[in-house]
Amino acid sequence: MRKTTEEQSRRQPQHALLPDDPDTLLLPCNKVLGQRLKNHHGEVIGRLCSIVLDLKTGRISYGVLAYALSFGSQPRLFAMPWHALVLDQDGKSFSVEVEISDLKRLPGFDPSFWPGEADASWQRKINGFYSSN
Repeated sequence: MRKTTEEQSRRQPQHALLPDDPDTLLLPCNKVLGQRLKNHHGEVIGRLCSIVLDLKTGRISYGVLAYALSFGSQPRLFAMPWHALVLDQDGKSFSVEVEISDLKRLPGFDPSFWPGEADASWQRKINGFYSSN
């Protein structure tokens, strides 16, 4: 399994996600996955490791952040509502209003045990945190 740490994220070069044509509004998912995710202070908090679709609406429900709490540890995953992710002006990374300390109290999950997306209380808890920020 690939480890995601702030140090590794800094060493890997980032290429612009946005195409050269400023009128293009579509972005392939394969360009988004693995991209750095920063908080509003510009600190790298992890990588976007997955995108979850809502099959009823056909829209992206949330992105999944992989964050290693300590060097060498297995990353913990955090669901972040898609509306909470903002593509930075440089077009090289997404940002979200979350502190690194918040990741210790946010409901994360183990990569081997994804939460049931049908669990309405889990979804309300996730959406509630990001709508209050």
